[in-house]
Amino acid sequence: MLSNGGFYLGKLLAKVERREEVVKILKVLLKRHNNVLDRQLSRSECSEHVIEMFFERSNKNRQFVIDLFSNSICIREQMETEKFIEQLLACSLLEKHRMLAAFSQTAWGRAKLRTSGALDVVIDVFSSSVQIEEKVAAVSAFRHFVHDTAGMRHLSENSIFVNTVVRDVKKYVKENLAECEPAVDIDFVQRLTNSENGSGNDNEATHQNITESVDRLHKDFYSMWSYDTPQTSPRRAQSASMSPPYNAPSPSYSFPSSVSSSAASSPAPRRQSEGILDDLSDVESNNGEEKVEKEDAAEKKKRQEKSIIEGELWLLTWLAQDDHNLQFLIRPDVVDCVVSYLRSTSTPDFRTYRVLRRMATHRTHVYRLLDLEFHVRILTGLCASPCRMLKYAKPCKHCDKCSEHGREILREFASHVDNSYGDAHINSQFTKEDFVHRTKAAIAKIVLVKERIRLAKVPALTELFNALAHGAGECAVENAPESEELLHFIDENDKEIVVAPMKKICENSHYFEGMYSSDFVEKTEGIRTFQVQSESCPPEDFRLFIHLLSTCTAACTVVSSAEQCATLLALSDQFLCPTISKQLCADDGPLRTYLNGHSLHTLLPVALATNAHPTLLDTVYLTLVRFSSSEDVTKALEAICENSTVVNTFVTSLRTFLTTKC
Repeated sequence: MLSNGGFYLGKLLAKVERREEVVKILKVLLKRHNNVLDRQLSRSECSEHVIEMFFERSNKNRQFVIDLFSNSICIREQMETEKFIEQLLACSLLEKHRMLAAFSQTAWGRAKLRTSGALDVVIDVFSSSVQIEEKVAAVSAFRHFVHDTAGMRHLSENSIFVNTVVRDVKKYVKENLAECEPAVDIDFVQRLTNSENGSGNDNEATHQNITESVDRLHKDFYSMWSYDTPQTSPRRAQSASMSPPYNAPSPSYSFPSSVSSSAASSPAPRRQSEGILDDLSDVESNNGEEKVEKEDAAEKKKRQEKSIIEGELWLLTWLAQDDHNLQFLIRPDVVDCVVSYLRSTSTPDFRTYRVLRRMATHRTHVYRLLDLEFHVRILTGLCASPCRMLKYAKPCKHCDKCSEHGREILREFASHVDNSYGDAHINSQFTKEDFVHRTKAAIAKIVLVKERIRLAKVPALTELFNALAHGAGECAVENAPESEELLHFIDENDKEIVVAPMKKICENSHYFEGMYSSDFVEKTEGIRTFQVQSESCPPEDFRLFIHLLSTCTAACTVVSSAEQCATLLALSDQFLCPTISKQLCADDGPLRTYLNGHSLHTLLPVALATNAHPTLLDTVYLTLVRFSSSEDVTKALEAICENSTVVNTFVTSLRTFLTTKC
């Protein structure tokens, strides 16, 4: 370097036959003497030869060109030309995307990326790529656009970029889910018990109660609602419209290339070298890898994935600082992904909450936020932490932090709603005929409006109680529109059992869909009646089945016994209705309610004959093995012993259950 070696090495790049040897030396010098090499190479006017090296058929020098371009100043200024960008856009090299991303480091490069369409190309690769290195390079490139207002607006307006961030964050949360598990603070309860002057029996009973999980509310549950508004707190009225100064978080990720990361970090202790040839041996042996301890591949991948997510959310935070960008960020999926990241990951960057706070402080979009139930998402996602639902729960710093940020966001949002501007929009929703709009308005009224006069204008609480009464719903069969085509079900005596909408019946039954949508005689001749055989089931049970098939949710769809549940399972199998089977066998379905040892003889034959749902037979066998007496088992086996086919199925499936699932 003292002999101006970089200048002469740059001149030698013009000779194609010497390039490979020269590049090996330049790789070592780029690590140790980056700034000096940059100045000397720029004076040699080798930029055209460096660009030529990138487009060579052999790809062994392309990474060096990217590293040199990314970690230099003078030589990069010579390489930054419109011609180079056009060549990159026209070529089909895999490395061109990382080369384009490197242009984001200068103002000229960012402007050209934006105006030439190259920025959209980088965004498309960022969205479609599965390679972590390419995504790290893209995030690092986007980071430089915080210095370019037009570029940041371009990112927010590009729906592919925002959708990719939402998709990546949701995937990261799903793979790194860390839900809070409430636990009783035994030490606190013991101290509380000792401080009370009660009898020993009372203390013992108290200790026994707190060792079990109780379903009571936490004593501090009200704090999730305890935020003030300018109308209820004069002290906050002066500062409600002022946002605190925003300090941009520093990026927690490095440049994409290994050279840049090593150059930015502090130099590690190095062994004594005999000269540059000794370093060249390292370059030849392992592509210039430094002598460091090898990091576990899985840990490295996990760290890089976390770095990508933090970088994406950091960009989202910056985007939210511009009023222009908020109109593209106020979306349900964006709000949900940020809330789930803060709530459901173990070590989130809590500065990300500024995205939500920025939305809450912007008065222009108050109506949009109310319509997408922004307050409910914050209240249920951040404020209502699981560990606060248990009496005498142990304090959780993560949940307390989420609740603190949630209350701050709600306080800011309420300052724009608890006035004539926001309250007028809420009141307008009460005049709509749609039940859902009125319910949403009532929730917003109670959560966000604190001023008593505004609360008294509309009976929001009454509306919510009416919503509970409305929750049962009206019968979809009896209140079917007259314009809909109806299907009449009759018994063997031509007596009408039930009339239901044809469309709903065909949508939820493959049997009826094939009968009335294909070239069967029922369709071709316009027959709209279906005769039910008397031996299949009682008319009352078939009427219940048709109500369920019509997606009715009224009180007429209540399953009242194990016998009725068995009949419905058989009908769902006969008429090919998987939705009914799934509804009956759900975790909170009627099968789990009525299945026990006493009803096993009723449900076991149906489970063996139909197997209408994948979990049906396993649930019945579990009851048979663990929750039935010997009399119950005997009675159940007597119910199937007369059918040899069913017995063979029972023996085979029970053996499979015992060997694979017990």
